[in-house]
Amino acid sequence: MLLLLLKDKIHLEDLLPAGESRDEETESIALWDVVKQLPPREQQIIVMRFIQEKTQSEVAAHLGLSQAQISRLEKAILNHLKNLLL
Repeated sequence: MLLLLLKDKIHLEDLLPAGESRDEETESIALWDVVKQLPPREQQIIVMRFIQEKTQSEVAAHLGLSQAQISRLEKAILNHLKNLLL
């Protein structure tokens, strides 16, 4: 279930270089594999932001961080996911 929700919120084509694509099944497997590689806190941020659709401020309050910290972490996490997928 988590995989389906995450797949609906984060699409590999958004992380891949322009012009590259993967079929839906390959996308699901690849995305699940890379998310499992993230540290628990990064997984939690991804889930809260893209599955639970929480704002950066809501995630920050939950984790005891500032919104700016969540913004930086989110950007770094998405770049990390992109690098793992390439």
